[in-house]
Amino acid sequence: MVILMKRIIEINSKNLLFNYDYYSKNTCKPIIAIIKDNAYGHGVKQVIEVLEKTNVKMFAVATIEEAIEASNYTKKDILILDKVTDFDKVTKQMILTITSKEHLQEIIDSEYDLRVHIKINTGMNRKGILPAEFNDCRNVIENNAHLILEGIYTHYASNKKSNLEKQFNCFKTTLSNIDRKKYLIHASSSVSALILRENFTNACRIGIGLYGLNHKYEIMKSLRPVLSLYSYIDKCSYVKKNSKVGYDYLFKTPANGYLVLSPIGYGLGYLIKRRYLAFYKGEYLKQMCRVSMDCCIYFSNKPIPIGERIELFGEHILVDNIAKMNRCSPYEIVTLLNKNIKRVII
Repeated sequence: MVILMKRIIEINSKNLLFNYDYYSKNTCKPIIAIIKDNAYGHGVKQVIEVLEKTNVKMFAVATIEEAIEASNYTKKDILILDKVTDFDKVTKQMILTITSKEHLQEIIDSEYDLRVHIKINTGMNRKGILPAEFNDCRNVIENNAHLILEGIYTHYASNKKSNLEKQFNCFKTTLSNIDRKKYLIHASSSVSALILRENFTNACRIGIGLYGLNHKYEIMKSLRPVLSLYSYIDKCSYVKKNSKVGYDYLFKTPANGYLVLSPIGYGLGYLIKRRYLAFYKGEYLKQMCRVSMDCCIYFSNKPIPIGERIELFGEHILVDNIAKMNRCSPYEIVTLLNKNIKRVII
């Protein structure tokens, strides 16, 4: 039997649109869709293609390289969240973030005509100008013929309500003397947008929530997972109970049964130190050895024909549950999935 495909990621368009509508209706604000890091592993091209059917305000990426890629699939504005210094690559479609006072000076010195947002550090202490620097920076930008200030934002460090309120109040105070109607003002993230209801900002940045993950927060549980990962069986072989499996013989088979070879490994983002499950026709398949570079082995009570498709993430194996089992973030699980895995919209 010829196996034409070894693994595939399916992007559920209905779930992605449901999540977008959920945020749009619950916040009553325009949505800035975060598609950095290959849309959290979901695929930039695929996610843009689906969200282009909505009234999404703009897309946001991490780097200039990501912005260039995204520009192949959309004519909407693209906000770049990280520091950009190769200004010759910036197009009129792209908006830069001013990440520090020093970065602003680099932008000014470049003498390029640029659209910009100011990022304010309200407590994350990672990137952004200090609140005390804001008025000076804004005045410098608005008196510079090459720059257009279109937005101002911050980034929350915590989803605890008291922490959110502290940062929000700092942000609000910093912007107290401006005409907010002139700018796109955004602070909320996927969780905070649902916790901290406020009318000061006029847009929401939504990332992981669009993809239906992070269900550890009760307020996120209505969201629907978008990504499913499947692989197609390369090999299935009978083994007896207590057969040793894999490198260093760290695993033994629990009973007579079958070893099922799934062609996905840490070379594709299925990490070596993680524990995984698979699902096939009502049976959960237990991982039988450490993940290899190109494969992972599971134990099945019944034979599975070569070429059959098994679920690795999806309806029966939630990414959030795998993350919980491995004491890691669901962000890590999906973002690490290699770009070379084929992604299709369903």
